[in-house]
Amino acid sequence: MTKTQIAIGAALLAGILSTPLIIQQQALATARAEQSELQARLRDLPAQPVQPARQVPGTIDIAARDRADLERLRVEAAALRAKIADYSAQAKELAAAIPGHKPDGIPLGNALRARDARDAGQATPAAALQTLLWAMLQGETNRITQLLVSEPGLDTQLFQKALDQLLRESAGMRSNDHTGESENMEVQFLEEQPGENNDRWIVMESTGTNGTVRRSRVLFRPTDLGWRQVVDNNGDIVQQPIPDQP
Repeated sequence: MTKTQIAIGAALLAGILSTPLIIQQQALATARAEQSELQARLRDLPAQPVQPARQVPGTIDIAARDRADLERLRVEAAALRAKIADYSAQAKELAAAIPGHKPDGIPLGNALRARDARDAGQATPAAALQTLLWAMLQGETNRITQLLVSEPGLDTQLFQKALDQLLRESAGMRSNDHTGESENMEVQFLEEQPGENNDRWIVMESTGTNGTVRRSRVLFRPTDLGWRQVVDNNGDIVQQPIPDQP
């Protein structure tokens, strides 16, 4: 009886323990079946096209506005490129008419009346030339000296020769006989041209009160203190006259 009771108890205990496991397996199988059915339904559904977002009345379509702005900018950029090309062609034609023009020159087109000249510094060759004109009209000896640079190894006396030349011209411009003429003199900076190494030529045209026109190119050199007019080995200001074009 004891063995029989033990066997019956063990069977009952095994049935009690296995019942939750069976229920869990059945639930899992049911869930898997439902999942397979749902996947089959999804496969059978027709593909739905993506509908664009509907614009709410009274609001701004930002994407459409950006597209319109982009197209407008493209049209404006094309028009600007055409204008730049046209202006470049005109600039080349005008530069070709400058006396002493060189193909690699840069047109300046700056007109300056002597009475409007000022100390414009020495940051560019054209600025240094204006400063030199102002210093000569004002008789600023020290400033004139600062605007000259000599070739390496030039004798001091030869440098003084060039300085004296400019000082004589300065005194003549400020004399009573020529004061009015000098003040009304007009200078045009026509073109900047490359020289040897880093030097630059400035093509200028000066017109006196009597209508006399003089054209020349003046050589300037960059230094630690800015651009300066060059004095050659003979103690002369490097300046070349430009003859009238035929």
